Amino acid sequence: ERAIAIGEKTLGPEHQNLATSLGNLALLLNAQGDFARAMELALRGLRIREATLGERHERTAISHSTLGWIHSDSGNLDEASKFQQVAINIVDSLDEMNRTKQRVRVGFLVNEARRLRAAGVPHRKAAEEALEIAERIHRPVFEIQAARDLL
Repeated sequence: ERAIAIGEKTLGPEHQNLATSLGNLALLLNAQGDFARAMELALRGLRIREATLGERHERTAISHSTLGWIHSDSGNLDEASKFQQVAINIVDSLDEMNRTKQRVRVGFLVNEARRLRAAGVPHRKAAEEALEIAERIHRPVFEIQAARDLL
């Protein structure tokens, strides 16, 4: 949180790099189970990115995906799907296949597998695809483990 305060002071409260720091801290708090604070920071990061980069930018998609992860990890799978779907829609509008597009797809697939499992519907295919992409593009351990936990 101290890094956020320094970033606000040096970069200003609406700088795109501050949005990145907010998203990273949100994911850390999410991993620690502090979903409310994680959500607060991730939403702030999303607002900054929408204001500075626009609603259809790949970094804005990452902010939506981050919010999807937090909702999914906290058990709010329907809300997670809304954020993940927006992220997918943004990256699908990009011309090339890149790491951002694949990164967003991992979050979407993990949440979809969680939703299917909760509904008692086969979910293995979505989990396997998420794991394959996450391992191929060297995603963080939490993304790989989330996919493995669904197998």
